Amino acid sequence: MNLKALDVVFKTKRVMALLRKITNRATVMFSFRYKYIDMSVNSLSLVMMIISYAVIIYKVRESGQAMAKYQLTIRTRVSLSDV
Repeated sequence: MNLKALDVVFKTKRVMALLRKITNRATVMFSFRYKYIDMSVNSLSLVMMIISYAVIIYKVRESGQAMAKYQLTIRTRVSLSDV
């Protein structure tokens, strides 16, 4: 290898090391900032999921109660018509 080629290799390594440092520093800053945004979005999703499941469970329970009431009404009508 000639001297120019070695000089290019060393400059490239220095530039790459500098870019690596800048990238790592930027990644730490961005990851620190976006970590809280990510946590808040995940928390919001979790709260929405809990509320949705609560509404679904409430509707299913309400539907079951309405069905039981309807069946009771049908039974009383059938038993009254038998008399």
